[in-house]
Amino acid sequence: MDMLEKQLMGIGLTQGEIRVYLTLLDIGMSTTGPIVDRSRISSSKVYNILNRLMEKGLASYVIKSNVRHYEALDPSKMFEFLSRKEREIQDQRNAVKGIIPVLSARRRLKQRSDEARVYTGPEGVKSYFNEVFEKLKPGDERLVLGAKSGYSDIPRVVRFFSMQGRRFAAKGIKTKIIFNEDLRKSGGRYGRMGRTQVRYMKHATPASIGIQGDNVDILLWDERKTVLFAISSREVADSYREFFRALWEVAKK
Repeated sequence: MDMLEKQLMGIGLTQGEIRVYLTLLDIGMSTTGPIVDRSRISSSKVYNILNRLMEKGLASYVIKSNVRHYEALDPSKMFEFLSRKEREIQDQRNAVKGIIPVLSARRRLKQRSDEARVYTGPEGVKSYFNEVFEKLKPGDERLVLGAKSGYSDIPRVVRFFSMQGRRFAAKGIKTKIIFNEDLRKSGGRYGRMGRTQVRYMKHATPASIGIQGDNVDILLWDERKTVLFAISSREVADSYREFFRALWEVAKK
C-alpha cells in the first residue's frame, strides 16, 4: 500500500473503495467491465463498492443505451465527504452525552463496594487520575507517599505530575507528599505548587502510593513499564490514611 492509499484509508475509505475510486480517476467514465479488470475487484463486489462511493459523494453514473457508466467526481468533493463525517461525529457525541448518565448509573449499580483494578501505560494512568479528579471535591485531601527514585529522572513523568498538581490545586484539593530524602532537590518543585505540602524521610517507597477518598493507588512508572494498581475500599483507604499521618508527623520539612 502506497502513501496515497494510506491517506485515503485514513479519511475513512476502505481498500476496495480506494482501488475502485483510483481506477475511475485513471480511466474516466466507464462501465463495470473495465473497472473490474483494472481494479481487480470481483464483479460480485464492484456494484456494492460503487454504490458506497456514490453515497459518499465521490462517484456518479449516467445511463447510455440502458447501461450505467460510472465516473469519479472531482477529488475536491472529499471536503464535502469529510464535512458530513464531522457532522455525523458531532451528532454521535451529542447522543453519547445523553446516554452517559444512564450507562454510568448502570455501572455504579454493578460495582462492588470493594474492588481492585489495574491500569497500564501512560494513557491508563491518565484515565485513573481523571477519575480521581472527578470524584474529589474542593477541600478534599490527596496524600502521597512519593517514589524512592526514578520518577524525577523521566521528563514526561515530571510534566505529567506537575500538570496534575496544578490541576488538583486549582480545584481546591489539598495535597501532602512524603518523598524519599534523596529527592529533596527535585521534590521541591511540588512544594511550590498551590495547596501542596512536602516533607521528606530517609526511607520511602519504591513505588508511589496515593490515598484519596475511598481509593488507594500504587504506581510503578519507569522507562520499562507503567502500571498502576487501584484499590477502592473505605477500610483500606482509612488504614493507609492513618499510616500516612503517622509518617507525616516524623517526616522533615
